[in-house]
Amino acid sequence: MCIRDRYYILPSNATEYGSVIMTHLKGSNIIMPNLPQVTVNGDLICNGSDADAWLAMSWSGTDYGTIVEKTVNVKGNLIVAGGSFGFIYNGTRLQRINIDGNVYVAPGAGIDVWNSSTNNIMSIGGSVFNNSDNTTAPTGSPSVMRFINAGNRCDLIFTGNRSTVVTNNPALSTTPVTVFNNVTIDKGNSPDTTITWNIGGNLSTPVNNWLTMVNGTLAYDRTGDFFISTTTDFTIPATAGLTINTPSSVYISNSASSETLYLNGRMRILTGGGNVYIGPPGNTGNNADIEYSGSGASLLEVQSGNLFVNGQIRRPLTSTNGILAYRQTGGNVFIFGNNANQAKAKLEVLNDGSEFTMSGGNLTIVRGGGTTFGDLYLSCLLYTSPSPRDRTRSRMPSSA
Repeated sequence: MCIRDRYYILPSNATEYGSVIMTHLKGSNIIMPNLPQVTVNGDLICNGSDADAWLAMSWSGTDYGTIVEKTVNVKGNLIVAGGSFGFIYNGTRLQRINIDGNVYVAPGAGIDVWNSSTNNIMSIGGSVFNNSDNTTAPTGSPSVMRFINAGNRCDLIFTGNRSTVVTNNPALSTTPVTVFNNVTIDKGNSPDTTITWNIGGNLSTPVNNWLTMVNGTLAYDRTGDFFISTTTDFTIPATAGLTINTPSSVYISNSASSETLYLNGRMRILTGGGNVYIGPPGNTGNNADIEYSGSGASLLEVQSGNLFVNGQIRRPLTSTNGILAYRQTGGNVFIFGNNANQAKAKLEVLNDGSEFTMSGGNLTIVRGGGTTFGDLYLSCLLYTSPSPRDRTRSRMPSSA
């Protein structure tokens, strides 16, 4: 198929295809049919001549008609080998594409959102290989993977039962551009299924209320500051996890309004050596806390770097329940205890099933003044010797 200087709408009398390959010249666009559901039983391949040759989910004009809500199911991969794949003109009318396999973006190609397109979803069951190179086609379309663009946006859902990556191939591109809007992590049914973001180039996200954890672990494994939340709480469910492995800084509850990190699942800080802030850096009034639950799945592990908690690491305010596995083998943990709840310790690890292991690193509690339990309250399995070979095990309450 070769179309020049026009747009072509796929026929409306077919709802199911095998693999689909679109090859179109710059300035020419191919549009998915205006149907509620379309299934591609293989790969969906865009072979446009440059980023100005678009494969679009919808279109405008009398030829296309009133845009219907649409779901495109791709059983294989989305391969943008040339041209751009994107969302355009649908306003608030939902356009959704579900990709069971991987997403590939080649140098010079892109994924984008354009004019008046505000309600879109891309669900990805596999990995993302973004090798866009931030070049610009003659009439202005960039080679990027961009899910928010001047108010136009598309939300992402990462699904599937296997561990995957968001990455690039430096042999193809060292300058990929990745711009996320809202992202949901829903991988498998436990924290053991991971999605690792180790993509190079430029990665940007919103700074608040954009990341939703449902299942699986997001592993942030790259250089570049990472903003997760500011004026909203952030929750890691029992079947989910957040792993940080970066020399850069990670910000959670990064505002003066004292939001909470609800740690019902796993949070691990690995050997990257960066800084993780719960609450804004240098703030002396914010009491952003880490609140763990009684799920039995709450884990806080620190191997390196610095963890700064403006408030407390504690059980829920209205309950005595709470089970935490605290493991520190290196790095530095600072608990400032700003505006602390006096009925809870600054750091408390207690109840059956809890564990406190510290074989390296430093733990600093800055403010005193706890009443009921003091600043540090441990009543759990304690492992505190310098090496796993020599460590002793005890169960005893400790309050300081």
